[in-house]
Amino acid sequence: MEIASLIISNNQIDSIPLIQSKLKNIPKKDQYWVLDRCTDDSYTLFNDENVIINNEGFGFLAGKMRDLGLDVILEKDYDYVIFLDGDRVPEKEFNLEQIREKMLLVDALQFSCTLFDYREHDFIYSTFLYSKLVSCGMVIKTTVLKKVRKMKIMEGRCFHSAFDGRWGAEDNFLGVVLHCLGNKIGFTTDIKVKGPLEGSSTNININQTQIIQALSSKLISLDSLKNFKFIVV
Repeated sequence: MEIASLIISNNQIDSIPLIQSKLKNIPKKDQYWVLDRCTDDSYTLFNDENVIINNEGFGFLAGKMRDLGLDVILEKDYDYVIFLDGDRVPEKEFNLEQIREKMLLVDALQFSCTLFDYREHDFIYSTFLYSKLVSCGMVIKTTVLKKVRKMKIMEGRCFHSAFDGRWGAEDNFLGVVLHCLGNKIGFTTDIKVKGPLEGSSTNININQTQIIQALSSKLISLDSLKNFKFIVV
């Protein structure tokens, strides 16, 4: 079962070597880095990795950058995609066999991260973020990602374009989509990523809140999400 890693970075040159040191078990040919409007010479840190450079756009475009990477990855014969952000460093080197074993039980797996408190293993985080799925550290089956892209509401993307330009909620909405498709969403404390607490639910502006409410309500009764929890693996 083949695994690709997809890392997005926006002028985060200091953390790139730290992340690279934790990806040693993933061949460089299976590492995909998307450099978003970087002016810090990040590209000089790569040799044989796949590097996609974006120089266009305004505002927060993490979701769009992940989809740029997926445009390439999903054309190849991978079974899983590990998602990381450029400021989230895995606590230790990835154990690919461990990931494969856990993915036999679920369709998507959330890593433990410093962004949210997962002690309760709740899928729901607040009244306006309808899932706790965060893309700074997770792995998803490629078969699932391809199904997401085929949904009319997703317009060929895995991270909805409605969230482009402002911080937050694009990954939370993906969690709702995965749930609506009947996917099993897992959580593990065995894999941890660490980074600064730059984002929080309080940073989600009213526009993002309205977008995730509107899109989610087209798919499912919002009340039906209240009791959903991660599968701990």
